[in-house]
Amino acid sequence: MLCFGGIPIKIYYYPDYEETGSENKIRKTIKGWKKEDSELYFKVDHELEKYRRMSKDVFQEEVNRNLKMKSDSRHIKYIKRKDVIFEFRIPPRRKKAVVRIYFCFIEEIIFILEAERKTEKEPKKLEKAFRNYKMLKKEF
Repeated sequence: MLCFGGIPIKIYYYPDYEETGSENKIRKTIKGWKKEDSELYFKVDHELEKYRRMSKDVFQEEVNRNLKMKSDSRHIKYIKRKDVIFEFRIPPRRKKAVVRIYFCFIEEIIFILEAERKTEKEPKKLEKAFRNYKMLKKEF
């Protein structure tokens, strides 16, 4: 795999560590969007593949660059009430549903904690992402 800037980072779906495991609930959720909204699914797939090809340093630069951008155009956002979780915003804005993938970054690993196709203003799976983060933190 071609990597930008060194060893590629890994993406794990927590609490089911397997990156490609078919039993992973978060991964199944994401794959389910292919039938519901194929355009959105392929945007998500493209974004995750882009991040898989980055090194830790390049990914950190991408996060920092996004955090400096205007809120409406960010692909990565910091969840303000806690200093541990970020979200991939794919796309950042859209009239139809958007995807929010909640994650944390530890060493060279992106841990996807939860994902949702957001159609309403308030997130539905953010609390579950925080619970998953607390469980993950106990393991590290």
